[in-house]
Amino acid sequence: MADLARTKLTSQRTPAVPVREHLRTLEDGDVVSVFLGGEERAFEELVDRYQGRLLNFVYRTISDRDRAEDLVQEVFIRVYRHIGRFDRSKKFSTWIYTIASNLAKNELRNRSRNPLVLFQTIKAKFEDEARPLQFEDVHTRPDDLFRKRHLKEMVDQSVAELPAHQDRNNRRTGAAWLRLC
Repeated sequence: MADLARTKLTSQRTPAVPVREHLRTLEDGDVVSVFLGGEERAFEELVDRYQGRLLNFVYRTISDRDRAEDLVQEVFIRVYRHIGRFDRSKKFSTWIYTIASNLAKNELRNRSRNPLVLFQTIKAKFEDEARPLQFEDVHTRPDDLFRKRHLKEMVDQSVAELPAHQDRNNRRTGAAWLRLC
């Protein structure tokens, strides 16, 4: 079938018509066949046809534009990897929208498992036992935590080396400064 599509591509195209222009006239299944026949520009045509529509579809599902763009990119990566599995007797649009839908559903499922805690009300005076829960910040990277811990150790070491009369005042100042980091 790929040979048939390639033959169709070369036989129908006149020398004056570029490959990209000819690909635009083909149906999705034929474009897939041309791609499987070795024409990389055919995949670019599929991306051009579906990128905007898939972005809108995924964005309406997950309501996060940046994440939707990432998921659409993932859709095309999966299509590229598995296009050989595509059943050309079916519609390509159904196949690609199914991939996009499954990725969007997985994204929503993952969000429900890891809810984002935006803030907590902290009482002004609390006992150690009544201390509110502290959630790990999911946006903090491990290297940030390492740097902060290393900085705290350096400040503590510097304060420990100060003479006794400066030590007490600087411990408070150093502790307050570290809380700002």
